[in-house]
Amino acid sequence: MKTIKKVATVLCLALFVFCLKPAENVRADEGVAIKNSIANMSSKLGLSASEIYVLSTKSVTFSDSCCGCNTSKVCAQVQTGGYIIALEGAGMKYTYNTDNSGLVRCLARQELVRKTVSGYVKNYKTGKMLASAKVLVHRVDMGSCSGRHWTCGTVTTDSTGKWTAVCSGYPMRSIYVKETNPVGYPLDFNPQVTGGSVWDKNTVCYKSILGKSVFAGLTFFDSK
Repeated sequence: MKTIKKVATVLCLALFVFCLKPAENVRADEGVAIKNSIANMSSKLGLSASEIYVLSTKSVTFSDSCCGCNTSKVCAQVQTGGYIIALEGAGMKYTYNTDNSGLVRCLARQELVRKTVSGYVKNYKTGKMLASAKVLVHRVDMGSCSGRHWTCGTVTTDSTGKWTAVCSGYPMRSIYVKETNPVGYPLDFNPQVTGGSVWDKNTVCYKSILGKSVFAGLTFFDSK
């Protein structure tokens, strides 16, 4: 009987200690990590919080106590919970590593925002791709194409009807793509588009493109 009581006492003490032990790998509110990352980027670039956009957040387990940061400090090789937060502002993309409490441990990466826009121009009537068609691409400062525009450039479709353009800089919330009616291809209307939304008879708007790829498959009715 004494042995049973002793075992029971040990089990109770073990449970008590276990209950007092802080839970491991319990992740902080993701909002804390986002808020701290935005504050850090704001101070570095002199931006207000409203000028910074959250591209992505990811809950991760880093392989060391430094949360995957390059540092001169000695890092214990233990799994450490945290977040990777990607932000965009002033034409830059900043990626932060935070710890489990949401504290920013480092700016892991910074890069210029560049958006590759690609697509094709096709004759809806014949089904053939249109070579030598001119395509104008703009970046827009709002989540729709009713905002202020900056020209990324005008490109020409190749022999297969395909084209590619690159937009860079800030702000870039939406992409505006226009087929500029080259000589010999009078366009009556735009009946179909892959992604985005029709803006007018020869223009497409890709709204709120932060963190998204842009593929403009433009199919036009051509009277030729």
